[in-house]
Amino acid sequence: MGLCKYLNAKAWLASLALLTLASATLEAKPLTEPVLRLGTDRHTAPVKSLSTDASGRQLLTASYDKTARVWDTSTLESIRTLRVPIGPNMEGRLLAGAINPEGRQIAIGGTLGGADRVVQRYLIPL
Repeated sequence: MGLCKYLNAKAWLASLALLTLASATLEAKPLTEPVLRLGTDRHTAPVKSLSTDASGRQLLTASYDKTARVWDTSTLESIRTLRVPIGPNMEGRLLAGAINPEGRQIAIGGTLGGADRVVQRYLIPL
């Protein structure tokens, strides 16, 4: 169990470092019109990242459907859906995610879109 916690902590720090390095200093322009978003109980596009807490009770998935979900591994039910700002095309697609070993915070990152494909990161408490 100690090795599992150590490896999960290293994965958490590595994911956070990658998200930080990939982030640019450009600011996104706010959308002027609303964007329709459908709510479902599952992902509707490919999942790009999986991560669990040290106990294996929570699973985080990040998807091209512009959502991240926290799942209860014992029931396989989604217990929380996280939505980042979205826009047309690739804007808002999530590329990576990690949950910290204690299961109290997650880091997710994805694109803001445009020609530069700026990456944005989010740290969210659970």
